Amino acid sequence: MNQIDINGNLETNAEDHYNKPEIFIVKLLSETFDGKTFSDEEIFHNAYTIIVAGNDTSALTVASCCLFLAMYPTIQDKVHSEIAQIFPSKHSPINPDDLKQLVYLEMVIKETLRLCPVAPNIAREALQDVLVDGTVVPKGTIMLMSFYALHRRIDIWGDSAEEFDPENFDQDRAKSRHPFGYLPFSGGSRNCIGMKLDKKCNHHLTNPLSAGWRYAMMSVKIMLVHLVREFKLSTKLTRQDLRYRFDMTLKLAIEHLIINERRQLLLEDEYNSQDDSDSEDICEQLPTIIDQLLRESVDGKPFTNAEIADNAYTIILGGNEPTALSVANACLFLALYPRVQQKLYNEIAQIIPDKSCNITQQTLQDLPYLDMVLKETLRLCPTIPNIARETIRTVSIDGRRIPAGTMFLISFYALHRRADLWGDTVTDFDPERFHPDCGYQRHPFGYLPFSGGARNCIGWQYAQISVKIALIRLVREFKLSTGLKRRDLRFKFDLTLKLAFEHLIQLDRRD
Repeated sequence: MNQIDINGNLETNAEDHYNKPEIFIVKLLSETFDGKTFSDEEIFHNAYTIIVAGNDTSALTVASCCLFLAMYPTIQDKVHSEIAQIFPSKHSPINPDDLKQLVYLEMVIKETLRLCPVAPNIAREALQDVLVDGTVVPKGTIMLMSFYALHRRIDIWGDSAEEFDPENFDQDRAKSRHPFGYLPFSGGSRNCIGMKLDKKCNHHLTNPLSAGWRYAMMSVKIMLVHLVREFKLSTKLTRQDLRYRFDMTLKLAIEHLIINERRQLLLEDEYNSQDDSDSEDICEQLPTIIDQLLRESVDGKPFTNAEIADNAYTIILGGNEPTALSVANACLFLALYPRVQQKLYNEIAQIIPDKSCNITQQTLQDLPYLDMVLKETLRLCPTIPNIARETIRTVSIDGRRIPAGTMFLISFYALHRRADLWGDTVTDFDPERFHPDCGYQRHPFGYLPFSGGARNCIGWQYAQISVKIALIRLVREFKLSTGLKRRDLRFKFDLTLKLAFEHLIQLDRRD
C-alpha cells in the first residue's frame, strides 16, 4: 500500500517496486552509437517507422483479408467453420495456443499477403561486390526489389498466380516452392523486426513459435477472429475491380469505381426529368468540373478514369493545402518580425477602420504592404518547392544541347535563395524587396512562386486573394507572437513545402 506522510510525500512499500518499462523513444534519446547520440532526424525516422509498421500495415492486412473473404463466400464459410470449432462461444477467450490451431485462417492471411504485400517494394544496398546470374553488382549499388511482382511470378506460383487461393499454402505445395519465393516481411537479417519475438515477451505470451512471423500476424489473426465470427462479409466488387496504389504501403485504389458509378448516374440523368426543380437551389444544378470531365471528350475520346482522378487530386490539392500553408507561413513570419506585423496592421487599420467592413477587390489593391509581405513569404516558403518539366524540342542552354524529351527538375526553393538575384541578405525576411522601386532590378524569372510561362498555376490570382483576405481578418483581430527564432525554422520537402514542426503561434485578441 502507498501512504502519504505528514509532509505530503508519497511513500511506497518495497514490495510495490518494479522495473518500469522504458519507452523506446526515451531509450533512443539516452543511448549512443559509436560514442555519438542519435540525431533528431534519426529519432524521428525510427518513431515514424514504429508507428507505420505497427498500425498501418496491420490495418491494411485486415482490410485486404476482409475484402477477399467477402469476394469468396466459400472461403469465408470455411474460415468461419474453423473459428466456430475452436471458439464455440462469442465470448470465448483468445489465447496464442488457440490461434495456432487456426490453420486455414493462417493460409488465408498468407494468401492475402501474397497478393497484397503491405510493403510492395523494398530497397537494399550491396555491402560488397556480388555476382548475380552472371552479372557483377558493384558494392554500394541500390537495388529495388518488388515483392508485388515476386508474388505473381508464374514460374513460382503457377498459371493461377493472379487468383486468390489459400491452398497455395498447403504444406505439400509450400514444400516444393523456393524458400524466397514468398517474402511478405522481406527476408534475411534485415527483415521485418516485428517477426522476431523478444525472449521476455515470448515467455509471457506463448511457447517458442515455429515461425518468427507469427508474432507480426498475431494481432491480425485476433482481429479477423472477432470479425468473422461476429459478421458475415459481402461486397459488390469483383476480383477484376481491384486496382492498387503503390505508396510506401500497398493500398486499394477505388477512384475508378467511384468514377464509373458517377459516369453511369450521369448517363441515367440525361433521360430522367427533374421533379420539384423550382424548389431546388440553382447552385445544385450547376455541373461540377468532374461531371464536366465525364461528359467531355478530346479528339472524340472521353477522358480516362486515371485522367479524371488526377484532375480531381490537382483541384483538391491546389485549391486548399497551398493556400492554408501560405497563410500559416505568413502568420509565422509576422510573429517572428513584430515591426513588420505592426506596419501591416497599421496599413490594414487605415484602409479598414471598422472590423465589419466588407473586403472588395479595391480594398486589396489599396494594401500594397500586404502584397509585399505575401510575396516575401512565398519567396522563402514557396508552397511548391520543386517542379518537373519536359523539353518538347531540342534546345541549347548555356552552350549545352538538351535533347527533346529531357526531364528537368526546377527548384524554386533554391532559385529564391540565390545571392546573385536577391543579395547577401537572401535568407532574411524583408518585404521591402518587393517595393516597386526594387522590383525592376530583378530578373523577371527570378521569382516563380506559381511557376512561369504557359504552364504556370491557373489559379494563382484566386489563391492570392484568398490568402490576403484570411491575413486581413487575422491581423485585424489578433496580435501574433511566437517563441521560435528565425534560425529554428527547418523545412520538410514533400509535394508541398512544410515546416518540419508545428507553427507554434500564439494569438492574442487586439483591443
